[in-house]
Amino acid sequence: MESSTSLAEDLETYNESQFDHGEAIEIAHEHGSGNKDLFQTALIFLDNNKEDHEKPIDEDKVRSARWKAYNGLASGLSANSLGSAAAVQIWNFPDDYKEDDENGTSPTELISFAMAEATKLFDKYEGGSSGNKQDAVNSAAMTMMKFLVQPKYHG
Repeated sequence: MESSTSLAEDLETYNESQFDHGEAIEIAHEHGSGNKDLFQTALIFLDNNKEDHEKPIDEDKVRSARWKAYNGLASGLSANSLGSAAAVQIWNFPDDYKEDDENGTSPTELISFAMAEATKLFDKYEGGSSGNKQDAVNSAAMTMMKFLVQPKYHG
């Protein structure tokens, strides 16, 4: 895949200061449901919780959540789990969300798509078992940020 090579190159030089908040909000708003404040609040959550970016992802939990969410079995998942599931889906299949096949998917786009996908899952499953849409979007953004900043996921 050409885009994964481009993404791998982007990640080698990625640092969080290169993240474009305004662009992320616009992309997420265009592709998801909810107002721009929903996505802006998630980005503020990311900024306020930078120490969590390096914390490990519970890979079994997020893989299981993704499998349930995309196989119609998510009724028992929390909003946070729906958000993580959305991030895993985007991380695994970024090209499915790109409108422009010519360029790879940037880190800003990955976070945007994850947040947007979280809103779709939240709406589809009527909020999951607990939490609110903001929880789902925050979780998607944080899970994607962890994928982006932790070298073990670059491959």
